[in-house]
Amino acid sequence: ICHLFGDPGLRARMGAMGHARFVRDFSIECVLARLVTIYRGFGIEPLAARRPAASGYQGMKPMPCFSQ
Repeated sequence: ICHLFGDPGLRARMGAMGHARFVRDFSIECVLARLVTIYRGFGIEPLAARRPAASGYQGMKPMPCFSQ
């Protein structure tokens, strides 16, 4: 903490890296993609995926953050 206090550049770099990780791993798209995988693991198809394409819903597109 003391080292960070004395190094504004390091604080900025670490803050930027933390923000990038948050956006990559915890954006709503990534969290929803993980939840869909969990539901499907239990044999439950999410409601949005069951809607007919005629309603204008084109289905979930793959999320680049979901690489597990």
